[in-house]
Formats: sequence, structure tokens, C-alpha cells
Amino acid sequence: MLVSPGIEVREIDFSTYVAAISTTIVGMVGGAAKGGVGETHFITNRNQFLRKLGDLDENSLATHAAMEFLRQGNQLYYHRVASESAAASSYMVQDTESTSADLIELVALSPGTWGDDIEAEIIAGETATDFTLNIYYRGTQRESYECSLDSSSENYLEDVVVDSDYVDAIDQQTEAGVSIETGTFALADGDNGVSGLTASDYVGTGDEGLQAFRNESTFDINLLAVPGHSALAAVSAEMITIAEDRGDLLAIIDPPAGLTPVEMADWHNGDGSGDDDPQAALNSSYAATYWPWLEVFDAYSESNIMVPPSGHVLNVIANNDSVGETWSAPAGLDRGTISSAIALEYNPTQGDRNLLYGNGNAVNPIVNFDQDGIVIWGQRTLQRKPSALDRINVRRLLIMLKKAIAASTRYTTFEPNDEFTWSEWTGMVEPYLEGIKNDRGLYDYFVQMDDTVVTDQDIDQNHLPGKVYLKPTKTAEFITLDFILLNTGAEFPNG
Repeated sequence: MLVSPGIEVREIDFSTYVAAISTTIVGMVGGAAKGGVGETHFITNRNQFLRKLGDLDENSLATHAAMEFLRQGNQLYYHRVASESAAASSYMVQDTESTSADLIELVALSPGTWGDDIEAEIIAGETATDFTLNIYYRGTQRESYECSLDSSSENYLEDVVVDSDYVDAIDQQTEAGVSIETGTFALADGDNGVSGLTASDYVGTGDEGLQAFRNESTFDINLLAVPGHSALAAVSAEMITIAEDRGDLLAIIDPPAGLTPVEMADWHNGDGSGDDDPQAALNSSYAATYWPWLEVFDAYSESNIMVPPSGHVLNVIANNDSVGETWSAPAGLDRGTISSAIALEYNPTQGDRNLLYGNGNAVNPIVNFDQDGIVIWGQRTLQRKPSALDRINVRRLLIMLKKAIAASTRYTTFEPNDEFTWSEWTGMVEPYLEGIKNDRGLYDYFVQMDDTVVTDQDIDQNHLPGKVYLKPTKTAEFITLDFILLNTGAEFPNG
């Protein structure tokens, strides 16, 4: 502030706008052949998945689903879970001067069969405690270290190997005067820890399993999957709870394999016959389920395998958002085709589809049409109440709007609660909604933040309410074409 004559130049920024957000960020829980257990790994492409989490495991269907999503998507948070059987590959280097004396334990950095492809070459040095350690992975040398078993040396084993991308080296010596075993040794006995996984492992506790995605401030995701295991009652229930509590994601729930259309309807209505089937109907606008499972060719086992639909559904959603919009229906011949599957476990007829998609049911069929191929042929959420939110395109539109507008509204926090702030907020939100309306996501909208909604009591309590009224665009799913025959002399309507 000037206290004598002069010119003061200031900048005042009224250009705040609602920023675009990513709409296909997936959180996924599953087993893997590599990577930290109980950790969440951010993956952006298929090659990175293989580097971080290892080769696909036919017993870990989530790895196949992740790779399917990454054909189109590029933001995946993969949380690795493992059972008690998980083990890291290892080799115990011996002291050749003492019978069966352990000298150095070499252990793969994470549990899994990936470590069985690691070899360690030990070359003797100038003294009994000095040696060279070379690390090979799948036949190629990746690392080399000059090491010593003398803890006072600058090349002490545990100090120099600490940066390895492949192994931990643990000094096991118990006495001075050693003769290190030399040669090339393969690490062995890695276990992925996939067998023995239970519903409680997927649900998790603390910040593991699905709990890793409970807090929206920790991982910003908008799709959630536990491929191949979300059919378990405890897992599907937790996925829906997390989705509803967060209010910013859609959970994709897989059914069990091998169901008939009637069994599928019963399963999602809580009438399944399995011990781990849901005991109540799955009912939420924040979740969706698809049927049946799909047959794909697995390049890693060089055989055909059956996989749950969630990975292909996530692929279709990512493609939908690429070629269409978030509020477009991820279904149908334009945006719902599945090109990477060979066949379906069961190809539903029109009658099957009528059962699953109508009659109070909410299953999205996947169909193999003779000339058009395999297509997702439905976009219902699991909400049973008839409303706009029983459709995926509307639910995903609302998730996007809430997230984007809320993020931009943070900049209004601590501003004066007056007409200027109200007008600034309205001026920020209305152009954003107008753009969505022009792109066919809304029929119309109305934004309100004025003295009709902001009362004196709100102002006294430091509260600033606003209202956004929306008329979301509905999709044409049931098309009726009437062909009407008229006499020769009849006139056409409006003609």
C-alpha cells in the first residue's frame, strides 16, 4: 500500500476454471510373481507391468486383467497380495573351509517365482574375504559388485549390494578366516503366494488389500476391481462399501465362472448356492457386474484360458473415454467391442438377455454376434431403483462432475462469503457444464449460489452452500421401429 504519491501495479486473477481430470484410473487388487507384497505399484504400460510385477500367472487372474486394461488404459494402481506360502528365491553361499557352514545368503528382493531366474556368480579376490559378485537375470549380466566380508572395508558386502535391483546379500559368517564358495549359483524355491489366498486377504486390514484404496486422498482412482475374486461375498461387499463411502469410483464386480443365465441372476440377487456367494442382492449405483467369462489365448502359457470379464470391461471403458466421452455408454457396437477374446463361456440369447437386463435384474450381458464379434451389450449399474443412476454413463458422469467441480471449488475456501465469491464460483462452474452440454452429456443444467440458497445462518456458521441441477443425457437402448402401410391415396402425417 502506497503512503506517498506513486503508482502501484497489482495482479488480480479471476480466470479460475474447472480443470479436466482423468476418468480411467484403476485400482486393482491381486496376486503377482514379483513386487512388494502389501504395496501398491503404479503402472502405465504393459512392459512396465512385466518389469515390476513379473510374468503372468494363470492362477492369478488379476495379472491377466491388468494386462488387458493396459491395452487401452495407462494409469493402474496394482496392489499385490500374497498368502503365507509366498517365498523369495534364495541361495546360501557356503564357507568351503567349514562343513555346511553358511557364509552369505542371497535373497531375491521380493517373493515370487521371478527370483528363480536370478543367478549369482562369485569370483575369488586377492584375499580370502574379497570377491566379485556378478548378478545375472535370465542369462544376462545385470550387475557387478566388488565385495568384501570384512565389515570394516569400504567394499563390505551389505553396504555395496544395498542398491541392487535383484537381490539382498546378508552376511552369515560367524567367525573370521573364511574361504568363500566360488562359481555360478541359481537362486531357487520362489513362490508367488497365489495359492491359499482367501477373501480376507483381498479385503485386507490397515492399508493392505482393498483397504489401500479406502481413502480417496491416498489414491485418486475412479474404477476398482479384484479380478476373479470379487465374486466372494466379503470381497464384493467391501468393494461396494468402499465405492459408496468414497463416492468417486465405480466397482466392477466379477461373477463366479460356470454360471448359467438363471444361476447368474440368482447369484447377483443373493440366491446363489455357493458357500461364498452373496447372501443379499447386490444393489448399488456405484457398482456393476458383467457376464459371462471369456476365453483368451495366454501367450505366457501358450494355451487358451478362461478369464473373468472385469479386465475386458476396464479395457472397453478406457477405449470409450478415448474415442467418446466419459458420459458415453461403454457398450454397443461402436464402443463396446472386445477384440482380444476368442470365445465366451456362454453366449446369451435374446431371452437370456431379457432375463438378465430386465425383470428387476441388473446384469450386463456380453454377447458374441455372428458378424459383429464379441460385444458388451448392457450398461446397467447394480442399482435396482429405477432412476438415472441405474445407468453407468450417468453414474460415471456424476463421478466426474463431483470430482472436477469439488477440486476447483477448493480455491474458494477461506474467501469472503459474499456475492462476489458466489458470482465467481458460478462463473467458474457454468462454462464447464455448458461444454458438457454441448458435447451431449447433459440436456440442461442450472447452477445456483445466491441469497436464495445462502442464508444469514449459513454465513454466520461460515458455510457456503451451492446447488447444481442436472438433466443427464440418457442413452437409446430400446429402439422400436414402426413400419406403417397406407393406402395409395393416403397422406403422410405432417406431409
